[in-house]
Amino acid sequence: MRFELNRRHIVAGGLAAGLTPFLSGPASAALELACDPRPRPATAKPERAVSLRRLSEAMKAGKPARLEGLTRLDGFILDKENQDVILWGLSERNQPELHLPDLVVALRAAHGRYYEKRDGVTYIVNPLISIDPDLNVYRELDKIAVRDPARKAKHAAICARPQTVRVEGMPHNSRVAKVLVEADYRMKMVSQGDVILPIASPFPGTYTVRLREWRNRIDRGADLGPGHKTRYWFEPGRFSYQYSEEADTVFLDTAQVVLRDEDQRSNTNIASGKVDPISREFACAWTARMEDTYRAEPIWRDMHNIFRLFAVSRIIADRKAFREVAFAQDMLLDRYELPVVPVPKSLPGLGRWEEYNKRERRSSTLYTNWVCGGVTVGFTKPIDTTEVATETSSSGRTVIAAKPPEMAAVSWPVSPAVLKGIFDRSRPKSPATAPAAPSTPDVGKPKPPGSLKDLFKT
Repeated sequence: MRFELNRRHIVAGGLAAGLTPFLSGPASAALELACDPRPRPATAKPERAVSLRRLSEAMKAGKPARLEGLTRLDGFILDKENQDVILWGLSERNQPELHLPDLVVALRAAHGRYYEKRDGVTYIVNPLISIDPDLNVYRELDKIAVRDPARKAKHAAICARPQTVRVEGMPHNSRVAKVLVEADYRMKMVSQGDVILPIASPFPGTYTVRLREWRNRIDRGADLGPGHKTRYWFEPGRFSYQYSEEADTVFLDTAQVVLRDEDQRSNTNIASGKVDPISREFACAWTARMEDTYRAEPIWRDMHNIFRLFAVSRIIADRKAFREVAFAQDMLLDRYELPVVPVPKSLPGLGRWEEYNKRERRSSTLYTNWVCGGVTVGFTKPIDTTEVATETSSSGRTVIAAKPPEMAAVSWPVSPAVLKGIFDRSRPKSPATAPAAPSTPDVGKPKPPGSLKDLFKT
């Protein structure tokens, strides 16, 4: 019996483009849908506020400084009277507090503190991470003898060679970089089918889909076509904010993170300009279920919160908020020493190997798959503004009204009832035993409140 190993069927990254006719009906239909579902804007609901001025003062004094009780950043308020920028957002039960070093990295990136000089020219570096394979891997795989009995072990060893962890526009050994690298690496494991997301009705990794279609084509005698590889990366989708000029309040009402895909030319890191339907379907499925992933595993929520920090920091920079209120920014932007969080320079490559033996042909076909990609948290253009909702304006007033009288407070809880109480106190109470006579309608009528500045003086 003759055993033939067909070398030309070794493909990198899976099947080539042009597979759409062979996808199942529902999968084909999914490819025709818009890839990025339009997120519904959120409603402002402040639960916790943090004074950047008081936070900076604590940092300068060497005191423990935290974003006390803040679990999600939704916006900020310009407090010109106190030369302060007040952050506000949610304080959710059983959720971790946001990390001050993450905010510092985001603010510094937004204000151009991470740059490089080339040929005497200074370039602001876009914040991102990427896990890049060594191009020599592809060449080494081509050298494996098709009749080598140890071919599978050799393939595994070559694919597991270290992939370079690239960090740009932020410190390499920082918590932000660590979270983004871990999220990117886990995404690749999901793509390869090594990990299944713990969500309801999880979508399959690309390897699972490709392998099924690959076997079907072999059984039909169809040509597999040339190989390809795909790069995946997370990036900002639709981000927008509202600005209430009356209350000097910014609210991040939309914060969408999406998974992108791009086919690369064989044995290079250059985009091919083609779209592989299986890769696109995977990226679209993940983007559509992004909210589910945030709830499923802490790493995805952590990644999303970092995107929000970078977005709000970019708005602070774009609106020149620190200059607007004469805020002493030196501690946050220059003097605070970030804690060192080790991030590896490389990670083991991820690869899968499969052999399929079609008996009547007396031959075996090899199938291999590996992925690359990254995460970019940079906002290369200004974030869009949207129409201001009533809740946004009232949020600013509520946060200021809830501020405790002691000026040393770094953080404080916020409740809508606080604002209601302020307005109630602005009205004089009518005598309980002497109701106003019908002939004197003005008696007991509430006095009109003064200016917002007067109303919220501390």
